[in-house]
Amino acid sequence: MTFLAAARLERRRSIGVAVEALGGLAMLAGLAMLRLNHDTVFAIFMFGGMGLVILGFLYGLLGVRCPARGSSLTWHAYSQLPYGEWSTWLDTLERCPRCGFEPGNAPVANDAA
Repeated sequence: MTFLAAARLERRRSIGVAVEALGGLAMLAGLAMLRLNHDTVFAIFMFGGMGLVILGFLYGLLGVRCPARGSSLTWHAYSQLPYGEWSTWLDTLERCPRCGFEPGNAPVANDAA
C-alpha cells in the first residue's frame, strides 16, 4: 500500500488535481468566448479559471502532508525532483522522505479530508 493510500491522503490529492483541471476547462471556455467577441465573459472565465488553478494547486500543496510531522510531501516533490517525476513519486511513495514515517505501521493523526 502506498503512503497516500495508507495515510488517507489520496482524496486530497485528487481534489486538488480536479480543481486544477476545472480551472483549465474554464480558461478554455474563456478562449471560446473571446473568439465570439464576448470580452467580458472572456475575462470572467479566464480570471475564474486562473483562480481555480491556483486554488487547486494550493490545496494539493498544503493538504498532502505527512501525518506525523506535517511536512508537505507535494512541496518536497516539486522542489527536489526533476520536472515530470513528482506525480509518479507521490503515487509510489512508501514513507515520508523527511522523517521516515510509515502510515501503515502507526495510527493516522489527522483525517480531515
